[in-house]
Amino acid sequence: MVTVVVDASPALAFREILVGGEGPIGFSQALTAPPYRFSIGIPPGTRPRRYHLTADGFTEPGHGVSSEPVDILVERPDSPLSLTAEPSLLDLEHVGGQSSRIAAVGKFVDAQRVDVSESTYVGYVSDNLSVATVTGESWVTAVGPGSAKITIRYKEKSTVVPVTVRKPMAGHVASLTPCCAR
Repeated sequence: MVTVVVDASPALAFREILVGGEGPIGFSQALTAPPYRFSIGIPPGTRPRRYHLTADGFTEPGHGVSSEPVDILVERPDSPLSLTAEPSLLDLEHVGGQSSRIAAVGKFVDAQRVDVSESTYVGYVSDNLSVATVTGESWVTAVGPGSAKITIRYKEKSTVVPVTVRKPMAGHVASLTPCCAR
């Protein structure tokens, strides 16, 4: 549950105000008079990450204003029982451009499997930057041929994703020689 207080000015200029969130967060009930204090429920299983909330106020039908978005950070309070990666290994073919995303998935005591890839508690590290790099957003990019390991950490758990980047295949050149002259 998140509590949001909207400071509308002038407060009585609005017929109603409501607060909406992206994704699974949804919208609050509209309030028609101050104080504009909202309780927004965060549904169970919501992916840990940043979400935007926006207040919308209506002065008359068809006329309204929206606030600048406010970020809230949703995180699970508990630690996972285990952490896995999807996919569990990467085989990349194109050096210098092929990227693939790794999803970090935590299994929690409530039996939920939750994608925690965008949590502020997750971190990604490559052990061989000359083969593969990884961003904080879980994108692995092929840099050069060879092998690397991407370690993903979330709270007290970690998992390793082996990465193979193949050497580019040499171009095959075929030549045709006439076999028989007629």
